[in-house]
Amino acid sequence: MTLSSQNTPKETAMDLMTRTLAGLVAERTIPAFGPYSCNAVSLDSALDRLVSSTAPIAQAADGHGDPRSVAMLISDRVGVGFGATTGTLFVFHREQMTAVAGVIVGVDDSVVQFADQHRKLRTWPLTAVFALIAD
Repeated sequence: MTLSSQNTPKETAMDLMTRTLAGLVAERTIPAFGPYSCNAVSLDSALDRLVSSTAPIAQAADGHGDPRSVAMLISDRVGVGFGATTGTLFVFHREQMTAVAGVIVGVDDSVVQFADQHRKLRTWPLTAVFALIAD
């Protein structure tokens, strides 16, 4: 019996599914922008914000171990092309826990982009994300 004949219908369907990430944008093509904040946060504070959130996505994430799954969650909210969503990423970057909040305009398999109120892009590595909230 060959390996391909052992596939279950679910595995075959997953093999055929291709999901496209939202992609990154250039500063001249920013679809939306708004307030941006980046503040130190404690783990307890991050957990409190996750638990009390009513956003469609509010969950822990493993950006270090599986950055593509985090990118897919964000892409589901941003959409493919020129979409945007508001959100907060909780990151552990440069030995500090940080809450990064604002308008998310792009994501690929390694970084996420925010557009600040001055229409400047702020980029964060997905491998640093340990939780996210996205509207």
